[in-house]
Amino acid sequence: NGCKNLTSITIPNSVINLGDNVFNGCKNLTSITIPNSVTSIGYKAFSGCKNLTSITIPNSVTSIDDNAFYGCTSLVNITIPNSVMSIGVGAFYDCTSLKNLCIEDGNQKLVLGCGVNSGHSSSSGLGSFNWSPLETIYLGRNLEYNTSQQYGYSPFYNKTKLTSVVIGDG
Repeated sequence: NGCKNLTSITIPNSVINLGDNVFNGCKNLTSITIPNSVTSIGYKAFSGCKNLTSITIPNSVTSIDDNAFYGCTSLVNITIPNSVMSIGVGAFYDCTSLKNLCIEDGNQKLVLGCGVNSGHSSSSGLGSFNWSPLETIYLGRNLEYNTSQQYGYSPFYNKTKLTSVVIGDG
């Protein structure tokens, strides 16, 4: 947390959970390799990693918690593997370069956070991809919104520049 000079990291296969705030504020982190052993990405795990240009989420991850990639302003593309069952409130909030989202084909629904988050008051009212200027989205499976607040924002609220939405067979 807050290692401002950290530029890259390789996580060993023995790690199963990237905990809350683990790389929060590591603003010079540009590269990370997440092994197939990781099943969850915690609250604000990569929040504020402003120079993170890409990240591959392995097919072992089942949940991405609230604000996990909040403010990762250099991310351009993100692929959500079919193993992910939930993406928390504000998970990709304010990713101001995020243009392409791919939600891989799958049979189980993906629950996206909107409204208030689950226990972390700092992102109340946010959706999963708020303030991210998405241009293209591939939806490979059914989505469900976790609306925990009557007046919460939808997962894709504000700043989208959508030109293409492709809906897969699922």
